[in-house]
Amino acid sequence: MSRFSALIAVSLLVILCATAAGCGKGEPLGPAADDAAPEESQTPHSTAESPPASDRPGTIARVVKVTDGDTIRVLLPDGSEEAVRYIGINTPELDQPFGREAREANASLVEGKQVLLVRDVSERDPYGRLLRYVYADEVFVNAELVRRGFAQAATYPPDVAHADEFLELQRQAQAEGAGLWAPAPQAPPGIPWDQAASHAGKTVTVHGPVAGTKYASSSKGKPTFLNLGTDYPDPRRFTVVIWGQYRSNFPSAPETFYRGKTIAVTGVIEIYKG
Repeated sequence: MSRFSALIAVSLLVILCATAAGCGKGEPLGPAADDAAPEESQTPHSTAESPPASDRPGTIARVVKVTDGDTIRVLLPDGSEEAVRYIGINTPELDQPFGREAREANASLVEGKQVLLVRDVSERDPYGRLLRYVYADEVFVNAELVRRGFAQAATYPPDVAHADEFLELQRQAQAEGAGLWAPAPQAPPGIPWDQAASHAGKTVTVHGPVAGTKYASSSKGKPTFLNLGTDYPDPRRFTVVIWGQYRSNFPSAPETFYRGKTIAVTGVIEIYKG
C-alpha cells in the first residue's frame, strides 16, 4: 500500500458503504547580534563527515524551542530571540506524514543546547527567519538530519556551500531506506469491495479499483466520494467518503489523485439507506 493510501486508512474519518451513494534564506546575523560581539568559535565537524561550513567563525546561541524538523528558536548573546531556518534542507510539516518524527529527530540533536550558527550568503528567508548551518555537540545538524533520512536536500542559491554534500547524504539515505525513504508498508489483509456488505458494523480493510469520483463542494460537509468497483448510480458500489475538513491531508485533490487507481482503505463499514 502506498504511503498516501495508508494516509486514508489512518488519518481520515471514513464512511464505508456497500449499497448507496451517501455513503529559508538570508546573510550574517543582523546588526543587533553582531554589535553585541557574540562569542566566536571555530566550526566543528559533522558526524556526517562534513568539513566546516565556513572559514568564518559563527555565533553561539542557546536553543529555546524546536519548532519543527528544520526550524528552531534561539536566544542570542544580546538577549534577543530569533527563529532560525536550517539552510539547504527541508522536512515535512508537523501535520504531514513523518513531520513529527522529523521534529523529534531535530529535538534530539539540539533541544536546550548551546549551538553554533554559521551563515552562508543570505541573511534571512522571506518569513524573516535567520538562515544558518547549525552545529551542536560537534554534530553538523543540517547534514545529520539528511543522513538519517529525516530531511531532504533543498538547494536555494546563493546558499549552496553544502549542496553537494547534502545531495550525497540523501542518496545514501535513499539507498539504505532510512527515515523518509523507508519502503511503504504492505497493505494489511483485507477484503475485495464487493464483499463489504457482509461485514457491516465491523472495522476492516477494503480494497478495489476507483471506478468513479465526485467532489460535492456545495453539499453540507463538502464530501468527496470515491466509488470502488462500480460507479454511481449502480447500487452495488462501495463508496469511500472523505469529509471536506480532511481534504488538505492529501497531496492533491483526492477525486483526481485516486481516480482509476486501486486503493485500500480501513474503517467501519456502514449500510446507508439500504
